[in-house]
Amino acid sequence: MHPPAHGPGSCRGRPLAGPLRGADPSRRLRLAWVQRLLRRATQRPARHRRAVASRDDEGAMAVEFALVATLMFSLLFGTIAFGVHFGARTAAAAAAGEGARAAVAGLTNDQRATLARAAATAVLNSYGGLVDPARSTITVGPDASASTRYAVTVRVDVSQFPFAQLTAFIPALASDPQSTVSVQIGGF
Repeated sequence: MHPPAHGPGSCRGRPLAGPLRGADPSRRLRLAWVQRLLRRATQRPARHRRAVASRDDEGAMAVEFALVATLMFSLLFGTIAFGVHFGARTAAAAAAGEGARAAVAGLTNDQRATLARAAATAVLNSYGGLVDPARSTITVGPDASASTRYAVTVRVDVSQFPFAQLTAFIPALASDPQSTVSVQIGGF
C-alpha cells in the first residue's frame, strides 16, 4: 500500500515538522504517512471509547455471576455426586457377581458363605478409596425363591462419601447402592 500523495512539504495541507523538514519529497510523504498512522493508533476517539464499567454495570455483573455460579456449582457437585454413587453401584454389582461365582465352588452352605464373602471383599478392596469394605454389607445364603439357588447381596454404604449430603436432592441416588446375584447350585 502506498502513502497518499498530498503534495510535497505538507501533510493534508499542514506544514511538516521535525524529521520531515528538509527531506526529499517521497521520503517526506512516507514518513508523514507513518506518523499519521501512529497518531491514529494511539488516539482513541471519544465516541468509540468504552469507559470502565459504571457502578450500575458492576452491580449487574455481580448479580449475573451469582445466578450463573449457583447453577454451575450445582451442576458440578451433582455430577460429582452422581459419579461417586455410580461407582459405588458398579462396585456392589461386581462384588455380588464375583461372590456368587465363588459360592458355586462350595459343597456346603458354610463353605459357600465363606468363599462368597472372601471374593466379594476382595473385589471391594480393589476399588481403593471409593468403597470401604468394612462399611459394606455382604449377605449370603440360599435364595428364598428357589432351593437350588444361592444368592449374594452386597450393599455399599455411601454415607461416608464427601458428597453424600448432595445425593439426598437427587431422587435416583437417595438410597445406598445394592446388588443381588443368584446362581444355580448343584447342576443344571
